[in-house]
Amino acid sequence: MVDKKQHIIDDKELINGLSRDDYASFECIYNKYYQPLYNYSCQFSGIKAYNHDCIQDLFIDLWNNRSKTTITYSLQAYLYKSLRYKIQHQIRKDQTRAKNIQGYFEDSFEIFFHEQEYLEKIELEKHHISKLKDSIQQLAPKQRELIYLIYFNNLSYDDVSQIMGISKKTAYNQVHSAIKNLRASLGDLIFSLLFIYPNLP
Repeated sequence: MVDKKQHIIDDKELINGLSRDDYASFECIYNKYYQPLYNYSCQFSGIKAYNHDCIQDLFIDLWNNRSKTTITYSLQAYLYKSLRYKIQHQIRKDQTRAKNIQGYFEDSFEIFFHEQEYLEKIELEKHHISKLKDSIQQLAPKQRELIYLIYFNNLSYDDVSQIMGISKKTAYNQVHSAIKNLRASLGDLIFSLLFIYPNLP
C-alpha cells in the first residue's frame, strides 16, 4: 500500500532528492506516478503489451541518469513526455506500424471511462453516461489526449505542449474547439461533465 505521505511531498523536493542520489526520493516518484503513467499509456489503443515494459524502462533510465537529468518543467509532465517517447520508440520496433508512426500515434488515442466512477459521483442513467462517453470519443484523437491530460490529470497548457510537442497556442485552440463541440453535442449533459471535471471552461 502506498504511503499517503508520499503524495504530499513536493515534486521539487523529489527532483532535488533524486539529483542527490536519494533512493527514497526515487521510490516516492515511482509510487506516486506509476499508476497515472499506466493509465495514460492505456489510452493508446493496441499497445497494452508494451505498457508495463515502457514504464519500467522509463524508471530505470530515470534512476540511471539521475546525475545528468535536468527537469525544467513539472515532474509529472516530464514523466508523461518520457513515457510517450518510450511508447513511440517501442512501436517503431514493431515493423507492422513503423511505416506510419506519427499517423498511428495521432489516430490511436482513446479515453477509457469507468462507468462506476460516474455513478458514484453523480446520479445519471446509463444511457446518459454512454452519451458522455460517446461525445468525448467523437473528438479528434489529439483533442481527446489534450482533454485527458489537462482535465483528467490537471496538467497545465505549458505541460501538455511539452508532452505532445506542440505550441501552447495550438493546445489552447484545440481544447477550445473540443469543448465547443462537447457543448454542442451534450446540451444540458455538459453540466454533468462540468460537475465531475469543474476545470472545463
